[in-house]
Amino acid sequence: MEQNMITIRNLSKEFKGQSVLKNITMEIPKNCVYGLLGANGAGKTTLMNMLYGVLQPTAGQILIDEQPVT
Repeated sequence: MEQNMITIRNLSKEFKGQSVLKNITMEIPKNCVYGLLGANGAGKTTLMNMLYGVLQPTAGQILIDEQPVT
């Protein structure tokens, strides 16, 4: 069985007590293309910044190719 390229488990982010992302869980397999859609303020940029390692999550875990993002 092929492993996932990106695994997100119970990811949450808060800024100044305000919840931006709440308990996001998803798996993106290798060799797949996904889109990230949502309204303004939905947390798309925050999620991408956490995937890049620019922001640290308040809770949860991000794995890229089974390695934690730090």
